[in-house]
Amino acid sequence: MAALPLATAVTRARRAPSAFTPSPEIVNAMPQTDEGMEPVRAKFVPGEILVRFRADAKITKGSGIVTIALTEEGRDIPVRVEQFGGSSVVEGLRLARVTPEDTLQTVKAFNARVDVLYAEPNYIWHQNSTTPNDPRFTEQWGNVDTEAFKVWDATKGSSDVVVGVIDGGVDINHEDLRDNIWKNLGEVPGNGIDDDGDGLVDDVRGWDFVHNDNTVFDDEHGDDHGTHVAGIIGARGNNGIGVAGVCWNVSILPIKALGPNGGAISDIVSAYGYAKRLRESGVNLRVLNNSYGGPARSQAAFDAISQLNQAGILFVVAAGNEHRDNYKYPEYPSNYDIPNVIAVAATVQGGGIDPSYSNYSEYKVPLAAPGTNILSTLPHNTYGYFSGTSMAAPHVSGAAALVIAAKPDVTLQVLKGALIYSKPAPGAGVKGYLSAYQTMLAVQENDTTAPAPPVGFNAQTIGFGGSGFQLGWISPGDDGMNGTISDYDLTFINSSGTRIPVHTVFSLKPAGTGQSMVNVPLPLRNASGTFELRAFDNVGNSAAASIPVSVSADDASIPYIMSLGPHAPLSTGGQRLALDGDDQYLTYTLPFNVEIGGNWPYAKLSTNGRDCQ
Repeated sequence: MAALPLATAVTRARRAPSAFTPSPEIVNAMPQTDEGMEPVRAKFVPGEILVRFRADAKITKGSGIVTIALTEEGRDIPVRVEQFGGSSVVEGLRLARVTPEDTLQTVKAFNARVDVLYAEPNYIWHQNSTTPNDPRFTEQWGNVDTEAFKVWDATKGSSDVVVGVIDGGVDINHEDLRDNIWKNLGEVPGNGIDDDGDGLVDDVRGWDFVHNDNTVFDDEHGDDHGTHVAGIIGARGNNGIGVAGVCWNVSILPIKALGPNGGAISDIVSAYGYAKRLRESGVNLRVLNNSYGGPARSQAAFDAISQLNQAGILFVVAAGNEHRDNYKYPEYPSNYDIPNVIAVAATVQGGGIDPSYSNYSEYKVPLAAPGTNILSTLPHNTYGYFSGTSMAAPHVSGAAALVIAAKPDVTLQVLKGALIYSKPAPGAGVKGYLSAYQTMLAVQENDTTAPAPPVGFNAQTIGFGGSGFQLGWISPGDDGMNGTISDYDLTFINSSGTRIPVHTVFSLKPAGTGQSMVNVPLPLRNASGTFELRAFDNVGNSAAASIPVSVSADDASIPYIMSLGPHAPLSTGGQRLALDGDDQYLTYTLPFNVEIGGNWPYAKLSTNGRDCQ
């Protein structure tokens, strides 16, 4: 799969030639989506498939290229299967090549094999976009809104902290970046030898997985996005030049995996594998910034990011620029439910999610950061403004680097929790706004005490037919029953165990205060289940209370219950309507009210089959 940046610039992966040369055009497919979410067409690289074989599959025992034949719809399809960069991070993962027109049929054939865990097209993801003496610092409103300037009195960062930037290329010779670009001390520059044994020769300043070389900056147009992102994270502060990054002192690791038209998942997963290998070799790589995405859900990418979680790497990702709810319209990798993933929406100056483009979702996009009209570095010692969730994510990555520099032993769980919950944003469409200062204060507390479970959690039926509930409880505190919590999550768990978020706005009141919520309905087509109310403190410690609820399946408030059964004629009885002319309609009184923009006790019916009211 491939990804595109979430700002103005986009990138496309160039590939090595093979026996089956993929068509340069990009085609569409319907991606996988999480249950209950709406699918969106996704692009993929024609002629390329990501296949994960079972551990005992014979095809994975060799280290070279294997040619096989698959049978689909009565004909043989020749397939070339090879290892690639992602094979080192996800066991059994291989890249398969076929003629472009056979791509989707080959995916189907692979998924029918008993030695295959899954196969998917090689989808494409896209890019999304102390007071220093830097002359243009006053134009950087993001460092004010996030209160980064308050942290600089305590720490300005550390070159010991490495932040990976998976993006387009980065201008490593930029006047405001060159002093903060990571150096691979395990490599001898220019000797043509893989000195550190990571499989890449002379990866002194990172790696380019698009062209498979160590030149991480190629083109001022294609690599402007990555250069801009890097400057937000770590443009050198207080050097009398240009701008100041969120983290003045940091080691930025350029990992190029996207080109002008996006990045193939095979290249992006290879980049994940590189980051993991560096982390495991002793490089203090704690944060990966990912300002790209797309509608396609890649299981290979999910597996690889899960490995990054095991390695203790925070995965900061842009939420997308379509101005829609990511719970209803998934964006990846931001929608992955993995403990190290933190998706970021974009705010305007002064606060509030930018309504013109930023994606949001309290349940899939927990954090928002500055993203509109952001000044940062551009290639060849220039500067400029970009807007996008691509710009919001690196504010979070820079803040995380600042916190790690001040508290190197902070855990991934506490760091992520403090970034999300230290500055609550009730009703904003996310859980919190980024505050580098509040995050720093939260992690310095060394807080391991969770809130108490919501006390006396109860539900009383209300509303027409009893399908609504009034929920009540006593507010817990930040630590047990002391202080004020930072957030609640309300979830409905149905009879099959599916967890359904309940969208609502909470008041955050001091411990011991009575709370109530009026008219919380059961989700449609659910007659019973459990409400779970979970309270969070400012570093993500949590505790929950739950209560079972139910209504009668034949209650008038649930006029229709969906069920599966054999086909049969439907007879409802009732009265003949005597509609025998063209485009006639009449008003029919219903045995229940319909609540759509009002409370309607009737319907207007037409002979042409339309429901007029």
